[in-house]
Amino acid sequence: MDFSACFLGVGSARQSSLGHACCLIEKQQRPWLMIDCGPDSLARYAAFTHETLPAAVFITHLHYDHMAGLEQLFFQCCLSRPAAMPTLYIAAALVPQLCHMLAHTGLAEGGKNVWDCLQLVPVVDSFWHQGQRLSIYPVRHHQAGSAFALHMPGLFFFTGDTRPIPEILHHQVGATETIFHDCSLKGNPSHSGVGDLLYEYDTRVLSRMRVYHYGSLQEADKIRAQGLQVVRCQERIILGISSAQREWV
Repeated sequence: MDFSACFLGVGSARQSSLGHACCLIEKQQRPWLMIDCGPDSLARYAAFTHETLPAAVFITHLHYDHMAGLEQLFFQCCLSRPAAMPTLYIAAALVPQLCHMLAHTGLAEGGKNVWDCLQLVPVVDSFWHQGQRLSIYPVRHHQAGSAFALHMPGLFFFTGDTRPIPEILHHQVGATETIFHDCSLKGNPSHSGVGDLLYEYDTRVLSRMRVYHYGSLQEADKIRAQGLQVVRCQERIILGISSAQREWV
């Protein structure tokens, strides 16, 4: 299938210089699915792909550093009128809140509703995207049922913002998936720290883990020094094969 992942941003909410966390899944090095859409994600997407808009986006949760770019996505679609509306995948449980957050977005755009320009696909357990089935799992980030991981069996597992979830990663993920995991130097009640990951996960999981959502390049170096593999901005990672076979943009 030749799938790869490239992070357009790897930083935490407070670290915009590293880009707000956003991952582009590619197929044959062409955009396939963007995960999360923060305030700077569309600009980074355009600079990296030389395309204006992503065709499909999955939103892990509704904190602004992961979804604020949806307003800009609507404006650009409304004004540029692309041939096909971008598809927006999101957990069904989050749809009411999303609608409230975007309720007044279109008032200044000549009578266009948000859902005239974005194709909303509520997801319960799984969804199909271009012939591939992906699953979602609730993770541990603030309120229960407020954030969701994305899993493409055999290729990748993207945790989104979360505390450790060994009950999922030790039992739901196979032997070939690359695991992209939230990690900062020190954990807190909403995010994972290095010590949390080393304590909660076995070596089988840790060996296939790439961490992101850190606070600085210096912090990334300290995380790497403790034995974890750290994702860098615009690093392209080939999915479903050995970590030794990686490309760099």
